[in-house]
Order: sequence, then C-alpha cells, then structure tokens
Amino acid sequence: MSASGAEGYKLRATLTGHSGDVRAICPIQIGSQEALLSGSRDKTCLVFALDGLRFKSTMCFKNHQKYISSVGYVPPNTQHQQGLILSGSHDKLVHVYDPLSAAPSQPIYSLTGHKDAVSCIASHHTGMVLTGSWDSTAKLWQDSFCVATIEGHELAVWAVQFVESSSGDGDVLLATGSADKTIRVWNKSGGAGKVLRGHTDVVRGLVSPRPNELLSCANDASVRQWDISTGSCLGVYYGHTNYIYSIALLGSDSFVTSSEDASVRVWKFGKPDSVQTIRLPTRSVWAVATLRNGDIAAGGSDSLIRIFTRDNSRVASDDELKAYETELASMEHATKEVLEGVKTEDLPTDAALYAPGEKDGQTKIIRKDGKVEVYNWSAMENEWKKIGDVVGSSNEKASGRTLYQGREYDYVFSVDFDESKPPVKLPYNRSDDPYVVAQKFLEDNELPQSYLDTVAKFIMQNVPGSGSAAPVSAYADPFTGAGRYMPGGGASANGAGGGGAAGYRDPFTGGNAYVSGSGGGETSAAAMNGAGAAGGPTSTSSFYPVRDFIGFHLGNVDGVLKKLKENMDASGLGLPETEVAHFRKLMEKDLTNAPVSESTLNTLGKALDLPDAQIFPALDLLRFAIRHRTVCDYFCEAERGGMFISFLLPLIKSAKFPANQQLSLKVISNTFAGSNAGRKLLMDHRKAVFAAITEAAPSSIDKNAQIARATVLLNFAVLSNTAQNQEEKLELMYVLLEVAKVANAVTDDEAVFRTMVALGTLLSGSGEELKGYAKALDVVPFGAVVASGSSDDRIKSVWKSLEKDLA
Repeated sequence: MSASGAEGYKLRATLTGHSGDVRAICPIQIGSQEALLSGSRDKTCLVFALDGLRFKSTMCFKNHQKYISSVGYVPPNTQHQQGLILSGSHDKLVHVYDPLSAAPSQPIYSLTGHKDAVSCIASHHTGMVLTGSWDSTAKLWQDSFCVATIEGHELAVWAVQFVESSSGDGDVLLATGSADKTIRVWNKSGGAGKVLRGHTDVVRGLVSPRPNELLSCANDASVRQWDISTGSCLGVYYGHTNYIYSIALLGSDSFVTSSEDASVRVWKFGKPDSVQTIRLPTRSVWAVATLRNGDIAAGGSDSLIRIFTRDNSRVASDDELKAYETELASMEHATKEVLEGVKTEDLPTDAALYAPGEKDGQTKIIRKDGKVEVYNWSAMENEWKKIGDVVGSSNEKASGRTLYQGREYDYVFSVDFDESKPPVKLPYNRSDDPYVVAQKFLEDNELPQSYLDTVAKFIMQNVPGSGSAAPVSAYADPFTGAGRYMPGGGASANGAGGGGAAGYRDPFTGGNAYVSGSGGGETSAAAMNGAGAAGGPTSTSSFYPVRDFIGFHLGNVDGVLKKLKENMDASGLGLPETEVAHFRKLMEKDLTNAPVSESTLNTLGKALDLPDAQIFPALDLLRFAIRHRTVCDYFCEAERGGMFISFLLPLIKSAKFPANQQLSLKVISNTFAGSNAGRKLLMDHRKAVFAAITEAAPSSIDKNAQIARATVLLNFAVLSNTAQNQEEKLELMYVLLEVAKVANAVTDDEAVFRTMVALGTLLSGSGEELKGYAKALDVVPFGAVVASGSSDDRIKSVWKSLEKDLA
C-alpha cells in the first residue's frame, strides 16, 4: 500500500505546560538560540527554549486577567538586546516584556486603548507594533505610544500584518483582515488604500511573502494570494475542509496553515493542492508557526504544542512516533454523520487502498474486519495513512456531503440559466432557509431578483423537508424582525415563565421573540410549598427547608441557538451546523447524561470567548449545558475550575450588560445540580462568589437578576445544610442579609420570597448559635418591615414561620 517518496514532516516533540487551549504561538530569540512563545486560554504565556535537541519551558508570564488570544515578538535592537515579548488578551491589554529586565516575568509597560479583546499582533524590525481587536479597530504603536488608530472595518479585526512596499524607498504598509470578510490596506497614518474582496467568510490570518503581496486565510477554508498594489487576487488554494485559523511562511517558496479540521497543511506557491497534510489528534489547531530550521509548530485545543520536522536527526523516537500514530488512530475523527446514506456492506474493502490517491489529503472510507476505517492520502509519503475508525453502529449511514469551494454541503446543484455559459453551482445545507440561500445565489451570480421564487422553489422541490414559508406571507418587524433574540427580558412572577407563551405577542420584537433568561425555573416558588414536609430538621414552615437544588431550565432553544450562531459567525469564531445540533441536545429540558464529545466541549468553550456585548446567548447555552455531568465536570474540575469562576465573577459584578449579569448567576445556580465537581468548586470558592454578589447587589435591580441571585443563595443554603458546616452557614447568613438590606437590591416579590426561604433553609436544624447570629444581625425587625410592606401572601406566610423559628 505504500511506495517510496520524498521525506515529509514527522513528529519531533510534544510540548506540555498549558492547561487550556493554545491560541497563539510565534518564534522568538533567547540569546543566540531560537525559542517558541505561546499564549493560552489558561491566561499564561510560556517560552520554550532548546535544551540540546529538546524543548523545555523556561519562562512563564501570568499577568493577564482573561484569556490570551495573541502573542508577538519585536526583534532585538540597541535598546532591547533580546527583543520584546508581547501578549494580547481578552482583558483588552497588550503586555510587553523584556527578557533582560530585572523582573522579566513582569511587563515593562502595557499597551492600552483597545475596547475589546486584542485578537492579533504583528511586529516590524523597526520596533513598530500593529494590533487588532474585536473593537473593529487596529492600532499602530511605537514603543508604548499609539501613533495611529485605524478605523474602517465593520466587524472584529482578526488579522494584522506589515507589508513592505516594492517602491524600494523602505516604506511599509499595514494590512488588516476582519470578520466583515474584507482585507484593507492602510498607510502608517491610518489612511485607507485598497480593499481586497474575495473571501466569503471571516478573514483569520495574514502573512506577507514578498513586497506588495499578501497571503490570507479565512473561515471559508481557502487561502488567497494578493497583489495589494492592484487589489487583484493572484491565486486561491483549497484543501482544508473547515475553518483555517492560522497561516505562516515556510522559507521563500512555501507556507503552512492550521485548521478546525484537525490538520496542518504544507503548500507550495503556485500549486493549488497542498503537498502534505499533517494530522493532529485534537479537534482545533488554533495556531501554526515555523522555525528558522524549517520545523513547524502547531498549538491546539488539547493544550499541547507539537513540533514537526523533516530532518531525520530531529525526529522523535520510534516509541514516541508509534504512540503518536496510536493516538491519531484512536481519535474519533469520523462521527456517525460520516456514513449517512451508505450501507457498510457497500463500502470497498482494504483492497481499495492499493490504488494511489488523486491528491494530498484525499479521504477514503473502507471496511475491514467488521469495522469501518478512515484513511488519508499522503502525497509526500505516497501512502494511505489510517486516521481513525468510524464511530457508530455498522448499519449507520454516511453523509455524502459535497465539498464546494472548500466547504461541505448536503447538496450542490448545477443550475443552467444560459445555454451560452456553463452551469453555475448552487450549494445548500438542509439547515438553511431556501429563500435566504436563493437570495445569496442571485447576488453572487448577478441574476435578476425576479428569479428568487423560482430558485427557492427549486430547492424545496429537490430537498426533502426543506419547505419554508415564503417571506412575503410571514410577519416580520421591519426594525427588529420577528423572533429576534433580545437579552434580559422579564420573567413571570413565579419565575416559571418561558419564551413564547401561548397567546402572547411582543409588540416590538414579534411573536416567539426570544428573551434571554426569561423566567425559567425547574422549581418555581409555588413548587417550594411543602418543601419541608419530608423528614429532616424540624420546622414550622411548609416552605422550608428546601432539599433539592433550584434551577433555570426553560427557554426558547431555537432563539438561543440562532443568536449564538449569528454572533459567533460575525465575530469570526464560527459555529458549525453539526455543533448546533449537539448544543440542541444539551438544552433539552429532560436532560440525559449521554456522552458529550470533546469537539462539543471545545466549541462551547470557544463560544465563551465572545465579546461581552455578544456573549449572552453563549451564557444562555451554558446555563442549560452545565446541568450535564460531563459538561459540569469539564468546566469545574482541576485548574479549569478556577478559570471558570474567574470568568463568571466579573460578569456578575458588571452592571454594563444586565443580561450577562443575570445569566451568569443562573449558570452558577444550575451548576449546583450539575455534578459533585461543580458543587465542590462553588463551595471552595464561596467567599469569592459571595463577594461578587455583595458587590453587584446595588446595581442588580433587574428582577431577573434579583431572582437569579436569590436562587444562588438558596442553593448555597441547601448545600450548607447537607454538609452541616457552621462556618459556611455563618458566612452565608451574613451575605443573605447584606444583600437583602441594600436599597433596591431585593424588591421583586419572587426574589424576596426565595431569600426568605433560603434563610429558613439555613436555620433549619441549626443550633442556637446561628439563630443568635441572625438576631444580632437584626433579621427580625428587618424581616417584619419587609413582610408588612408586601402584598404577596407567600412572603407573609413564610415570615410568620421564620418569626416562630427565631423566637
């Protein structure tokens, strides 16, 4: 099945040290040796330096408050003889480090000014630095000073690059790539030049191979080569089957790319197909970089950095290579969807592997010994390489999805409108709206608008189950659109409301409008009646003690997912339709604890990278998903647990985005029921959670936030009662009363009721010490005032029980 061929890249080393996705890497220089700089979602940067033929971590930077999304390196100069190390983060800052400073792990200064995550960094040998941000701008820096702010993109800037001018005068141009699908060229003052159009999705990476030229990669799974002086596209490279995240030059005649398809590809200029595909046992290969010796470094979602080489003297040992091949083979590369529509017995046997592949990266599925295996053609090694086994039963089907312009579709129709011209392609996925696809098809091919109905009906006639109401007959709010996702809407008084209640129509957003976190309690306040009826500590109340955790499980699933995909696509993160389907299962009210794939967990983590202004649907998804034991363990165990808490608490404290505030509280509330790891994490970090809740109380006047906050405290009371930890109870008692006494912090009847039930649950079965502490904090006079001023009979009733228990 193999023949001799040119030596390709093989594994050299696997670098460990990060505990989160490796989002960015770049080569740097330490002394006379080249090293590697990496940035991760674990909020750290690491420097890996050579120790003989091995890499070892020699420096660690821990100064960012949020995920690190970009790294950079300014080459050595007279002022900084080992250059400068840069890291950009979701905390909107770029920290700058000098390895020779007295405190090398502390920044010598920081670049401030961006209003959102710093997504990309480029440097120039003159010392200039160019940064791009999700705030849709780029900034040019000289030392610590911003010398130009570049504005013009409509959406997040994902890529920046310096481009030398071919004029020979030493001038340099600036290039930026954006989620608005364009690349723009600027002078150093920020003056606009050419706009390069051609990508059909978010532009993710830029490199400049020679003066006046650019290479760009994008979420449309393509690489484009540009002449920026004319604005013309010199070539397009297809091969990846999913988003391309990163691109780097490899010598003067090649380049490499990394992708969501779990691969790194090596390309030669002028050749449309890649010359080698390097498979990795991880879902997302976020970053790729090349070293001076021609080695390739790749950072992935599994927190590892892998180095590949084509120099036999640096290749990993036979045992390491064998272990790596085993890891690749065991990876669930092919999912159940791979075989939709094809019977296993109809697949070819392994005899099909004797025929050589047509191009590098070609995939072939065969049956062998009762199993279905996936192979990939390596043009470099002239061999079919096994990359995994198909997951699922033997009679499951394969998708038959068609690759068109680097993306997979369920259908690609050939449509012939003009006999004098070749047919044009009409790609379509089952999840698409036929009218939306038809409209894009007309625009892309400059066809008359009168064809809209014809094209849409053609799709519906040829794709089973694709019927869609014609847009003319459907109502749509001309400003916001029917069904628009609106964060932070109100809940019903008992907290059990949900989006799209029967007979209700929002006059502003249209029927079925999704309102994030609108109500949603598995156990409403009314359901707490009789909570104390079962055996346990004696209480005079039928409302408490509550013994089960209270959660928020209702919502408009379609609305959440639609808005999440819209926001992720607009920001450049992207959300594959396959993951939308997996997310839908995690949002079911009657949740099962079926396995959740690493891919889905990684995509969920990726969704939480959205900017604060766009993150609310991701938080809404998380409040559903965190109820699942696997999801809860993933976010709450080990080092990731601390990151999870650090991620949520700033959202709770900030009143800038009320939807984020109340949804983060609901996430915490649902975490109690998720798993033991979730409960342990919350109890271990209770002081930080209590501090955030207390700090946010004066600004949390939204009734949904009030209810969510009261529910978190009630769940802490339930957990404290289970453990019977007196110290925890005292801490919680103090927080309950501190929050309740803040003006306007607890005004909603449902929030008042849950706060009182939490107090009763906490007191149930407790000794005189806790009751005495409650009295010392003036619970009785304060509660009496609240109850007397309320018209809610439940509040009056639960207060009577509390008065008796405190007597």
